Amino acid sequence: MPTSTSCTRINRGDIAAWAGDWITFYGDWRRNGDQVPGDESTRAALYDGPQPRLALFFADRFRAPELATAIARSALTDAGDLLIDAGRTGLITDIADGPVLAPAFLRGDALERLTQGFTERLLELVAEERELIAALPAYV
Repeated sequence: MPTSTSCTRINRGDIAAWAGDWITFYGDWRRNGDQVPGDESTRAALYDGPQPRLALFFADRFRAPELATAIARSALTDAGDLLIDAGRTGLITDIADGPVLAPAFLRGDALERLTQGFTERLLELVAEERELIAALPAYV
């Protein structure tokens, strides 16, 4: 049975996929003075149409909202794999147009609010996706 820690760890494949988008979002957020990024490329990275992939992705990768928040935190802060650490630092520095405060050093509950926002937005998109799919005409 996986431990609590192993359930929230990210791997190199995550960095090349969803966690890379998430880390890029963090860099954009820091560059914009903690304002939520609003450009279309960021939104497109999180959602690109009425496909059932988001619900399946959430169920397969996160399983539950609490776990999604913990994994999002892990993607921004976990240390130990030098390749992941270097990739995260490179993505954040590149997107933020220079060095910024590392996610693990955010003040107060900023990291918790950010990762909770990640989970809430992902769940909103899953719900939107379900509504869109439900509204599609049935194919005979």
